[in-house]
Amino acid sequence: MKKVRKPVKVSVILDNEEVEALDKIVKKEGYRGKSTILRALAKRFIKRHLDNSS
Repeated sequence: MKKVRKPVKVSVILDNEEVEALDKIVKKEGYRGKSTILRALAKRFIKRHLDNSS
């Protein structure tokens, strides 16, 4: 059976330094925008946590 996905909306407030760092990551890694990189980072973080807890 396929897993049912339940999307979650999250708001993030970043200060100027964090936004500048995020812009550098977007340019360096070639992502299409800040939201895309934040989604990728969140998924990577959650996956790492799940792997470590099992």
